Amino acid sequence: MLKRWVNDLGTILLALALAVVVWLVAVQEENPIENREFEEAIPISVRNQPAGTTFLPDGFDESVYLTIRAPKSSVDDLRVDSFSAWIDLQEHRVGKYQVPVQAECLDENVRIIELRPANVPVSLRDEVTRTVPVEVRLFGSPAVGYEFRSWQVVPSEVTVIGPASVVDKSAKATVNLDLRDRRESFSGERGLDIRDEDDEIIGFVSAQPSTVQIVVPVIQKLDFTEVAVRAVTDGSVAPGYWVQGVTVEPSIITLSGDPSVLREIGGFIETLALDISGATGDIVERMPLDLPEQVSPVGVGVEGVKITVQIAAQQGNVNLLREPVVRGLSTNLEASVSPKEIAVTLTGPLPRIRSLTDEDVFVYVDLVDKGIGTHRVELTSLVPEGLQVISILPEAVEVEIRRILPTPTPTWTPTPTPTPTLTPTGTITSTEGISGTVGTATPAADPAQSTPTPTPTPPALTPTATPTKKPD
Repeated sequence: MLKRWVNDLGTILLALALAVVVWLVAVQEENPIENREFEEAIPISVRNQPAGTTFLPDGFDESVYLTIRAPKSSVDDLRVDSFSAWIDLQEHRVGKYQVPVQAECLDENVRIIELRPANVPVSLRDEVTRTVPVEVRLFGSPAVGYEFRSWQVVPSEVTVIGPASVVDKSAKATVNLDLRDRRESFSGERGLDIRDEDDEIIGFVSAQPSTVQIVVPVIQKLDFTEVAVRAVTDGSVAPGYWVQGVTVEPSIITLSGDPSVLREIGGFIETLALDISGATGDIVERMPLDLPEQVSPVGVGVEGVKITVQIAAQQGNVNLLREPVVRGLSTNLEASVSPKEIAVTLTGPLPRIRSLTDEDVFVYVDLVDKGIGTHRVELTSLVPEGLQVISILPEAVEVEIRRILPTPTPTWTPTPTPTPTLTPTGTITSTEGISGTVGTATPAADPAQSTPTPTPTPPALTPTATPTKKPD
């Protein structure tokens, strides 16, 4: 009994093992394991750097490439941020080392089987500091009529931190500002570059603090002023149109001249009047400025500023009645539409609406694939470009389709042939004492061309015998 139970258990375990093998083979075929090189570089971070030391990478680009082994479904979903790579400096002090690179993947199904490079050169050096002045460099000039005043930078000195061999070369911290065409004072925070005596930027060092606060006053000169420009127009546009907008370029200009005259001008000046009478489209013209004596514009030629007048058509609506046009109907069918008139409301530019003709707007009943019977069909419209349909009332019509009945064919009736009539023309007397009348047959006139006249019937040619008694 025990032996039999042991044999059954062995059979069960063998079957289970075979099932697992079959399942593994099926999984492998459906989602095969792949060895693949991940094409993108993984950045290397530094962990556990000893205090008071500066890290100098020595001839590597701070990134690593990986070869991985993983199921195809996992490989297809991998990205750079799926991996992390690092070097650990916890057991290192000042000196030069070859430090192994370590990496891992967030997906537990992915194994990293190779790293390139597997080790990176690292130099650890004692960290030193040095104080250097901050230098502000301005690029560009302020707007015409403005000038820069003395700027302020806080702090005026910063501390450079890094390896002694590099920090000893540092001479200044610089910040660049581009204030080209500036009209207002600048105030803001900017980062620093550490430079040597040859004005070359130094790497592998940091500044403390890393940013400085800068204030650069921008002041307007006394004999200059800045004003807005207002365009002046004259006349009225064409009927059905309106002035949509007016722009001026430049909209703000600088004036130069007598300070007392400049103070009287105020905040704006005007152009000479631009005539827009009868205009139906945009107008772009240059117009001179209306300036007092002893004042001249800066940067604006004698032709003046550019004025753009935007002119648009006024919008309007129109209501029309149109008889539906049937299309798509088979040639052996005919249709009647109810109602026979459709109300169409259009909107668009008023000049275009006023020029509409009966041939410009159509309403269609499309009867393609429609057979004999009564149908409810939606309407479609055709309107000129630039116009829009607001409504079609009704939106659908009732259409009765029926077969075209054949037209009756006329039947030809033959005309009877007239009977000839005999007309007497003379008298015949026979030698036997028989006499009679002879005539000619005359055909009757064509009844289609004349009215028939009755013809008398000639007497019958009956011979008459008169006996003659001979003399005795």
